[in-house]
Amino acid sequence: MFHSFRSRSHYTRAVVSRAAAAFLLAACSSASDNVNAPSAGAPTRLELSTNGVALASIGAADSIIATLRDAAGHTVPASAVRWTSDNPLVAQVSASGAVGIVTGRAAGVTRIHASAGSLVKDVDVQVLGVRGVSLVQSAVALRSGDTQPLGALIDADVNTSMSLYYTSLNASVATVSANGVVSGISAGTTAVRVSSAADPRVFATANITVNPARAVSFAPGGSAITLWVGDARSLSANVDVDANESHDIVWSSENIAVATISESGVITATGIGTAIIRASSAADPRARAELLLTVRAARTVSVSPDTASLVAGAQQQLAATVVIEDGLSTKVVWSSSDTSVATVSDAGMVSAVAAGSTTITATSIADATRTGTASVIVNNPSAIGGAVSAQSRHAK
Repeated sequence: MFHSFRSRSHYTRAVVSRAAAAFLLAACSSASDNVNAPSAGAPTRLELSTNGVALASIGAADSIIATLRDAAGHTVPASAVRWTSDNPLVAQVSASGAVGIVTGRAAGVTRIHASAGSLVKDVDVQVLGVRGVSLVQSAVALRSGDTQPLGALIDADVNTSMSLYYTSLNASVATVSANGVVSGISAGTTAVRVSSAADPRVFATANITVNPARAVSFAPGGSAITLWVGDARSLSANVDVDANESHDIVWSSENIAVATISESGVITATGIGTAIIRASSAADPRARAELLLTVRAARTVSVSPDTASLVAGAQQQLAATVVIEDGLSTKVVWSSSDTSVATVSDAGMVSAVAAGSTTITATSIADATRTGTASVIVNNPSAIGGAVSAQSRHAK
């Protein structure tokens, strides 16, 4: 044991002496080894970390570790280990010192050799393979906005990865999810490729046709209509759905205080205001059309008096009252349903012609759908006179 009390020069001389002695001893020992035991420390055994490798897919890789030992069992550096493959087309091997990296290239079996001088060890390698991918449907048709799963089958070795990759060749027409659900985006055609995750060279293709989305439409210009309180109008709509789907329409009004609509599409204006009238496809409620309905105060035409009894040759003045929006004409056009019984002038003067009955109509100039009527009965003057004479005679 050295004590701190010794001088630095004494300590230095002691260290140098010991180092020199150690160097001389090592030199003598080395000379002795070269003469008496030339194979001491040389590798006598090659060990590998595994006896077999199974790669689950093309491109998959695994490592094999080589260890060299001498006769005493001590580890010897294994940087000089050489790696080879019997069939690099099935599995390749690359070296990184004592580690051999095995990579699958094709389905099959081969053998990897590790060697160091005369020492050789083998490892059997199996690359699991995929023989084929098939689809339940090779052609799929769907509507824009619809989804449909693709049924795919894979034929592969046991323990091979059964995963599949799905790819759309035109995502603007159709997309496909990671689990194979196709979504229609817009009308057109594309293809979806289904490939094996274990071996992307094995794939199948489905042809995808995307048709326009189901649709409901009104006739051109039918996006807005106007009615007046009390009016009724029948609506119709065109439905574009698949042939095997219902073509029925479901009608609805968003404001029944303004208008109601029947199951057959008849609108009844019930109050002043606006309402959205909707026609939806029974097969697909996403397909629908809407129109804006405006309901205004009722337009009416009334005739006074609404009944008249005349004798042939007599006249009766009729008056028409028109209720309509400000700024619109309140004039009417007069007509008789039977001019052989009575005629009517442009001013509403009725002239009795012969016995019978007729209807006098006043039609609004501003809205020809608005009319008022009066019933006119014309009697024969002689018949009236005869009746009067008879009554007079009876009185006497």
